[in-house]
Amino acid sequence: MKKHDEAMGFDLGVHPETVIVREDAVKAEIEKMLKNLKEVGVDGEAYVNYQLKNSIDRYAFCFQMHGLTSKLLKALGK
Repeated sequence: MKKHDEAMGFDLGVHPETVIVREDAVKAEIEKMLKNLKEVGVDGEAYVNYQLKNSIDRYAFCFQMHGLTSKLLKALGK
């Protein structure tokens, strides 16, 4: 199931069919992980989305890219 992340501004998904590696074994392990997390009360999709956002934020900070989209749009007069 895809969810819209307001902070990131686009949709993220962690379903096995959206994973780049489409091996059956990988799909099965992702399904198993999501099932196990659900059994202990953790929303697996939200957790993965949170980790992705944090990872992107670290790169944006490291490469001084915070606000880059706004700066580009301003430079283009939009």
